[in-house]
Amino acid sequence: MHINPSAVAALTAKGGPVMNMTLSRSEFEQTCFSAVADLLNKTSISPRQIKIVVVNSSLFNPTPSLSASIMNHFKMSSSTINYSLGGMGCSGRPDDKLHVVLDAS
Repeated sequence: MHINPSAVAALTAKGGPVMNMTLSRSEFEQTCFSAVADLLNKTSISPRQIKIVVVNSSLFNPTPSLSASIMNHFKMSSSTINYSLGGMGCSGRPDDKLHVVLDAS
């Protein structure tokens, strides 16, 4: 993948966004961990009750995966299945894939 140096300079100039793995993971954790925590609190579901975690991210696909990060953060069961749909854009819509997984389980 080619990144235009002038585009990067424009993004990082004058206190603008900085692109790196540490900040990207931190942004993911801030948004997703709080969203999952809110959902678990509102539904009174224990993280250990979750059977499947699916995450779709078009651009940021680190190792460990984002779905594994959620599972580890919330101490979900080791039997929880996780899917990371990365780099698939709109074709990675989880609702298109989940019916196959759910029908098989």
